[in-house]
Amino acid sequence: MNIPNNSYNTKEISIYLNHSFYSKSSIIKTLYWYSDRFIFQFNTKNEYFHLILNPIEELELEEMEKLFHLLNRDFLDFQLRQVIHEETKNIRDLITAKAFSNGQLDEIPNGDISDPVGFITK
Repeated sequence: MNIPNNSYNTKEISIYLNHSFYSKSSIIKTLYWYSDRFIFQFNTKNEYFHLILNPIEELELEEMEKLFHLLNRDFLDFQLRQVIHEETKNIRDLITAKAFSNGQLDEIPNGDISDPVGFITK
């Protein structure tokens, strides 16, 4: 298996992200946050998304290195956010249904209104 190398220099950042791990939507969401600094090329190569980011303004190599590492961290961050969003969808739907149920799903609490937990014994 030939894994392409990610790279950066003063003119561009080149990143390959595997289709099986990163979703296109999480990549686009990440790139949005860098749209004030870069112009993007988004290509598909075999099982990889190939991203080429060219800075709008000329940047030093140290700044490109810093942004390269931030980008890689943010790609992972947005992918994780998407996974969490998908895994918690049912819980969010239940909470929303409960919030708008107009009391239809409410249970009658045990105990007296003055002692709802039942601490006072008679």
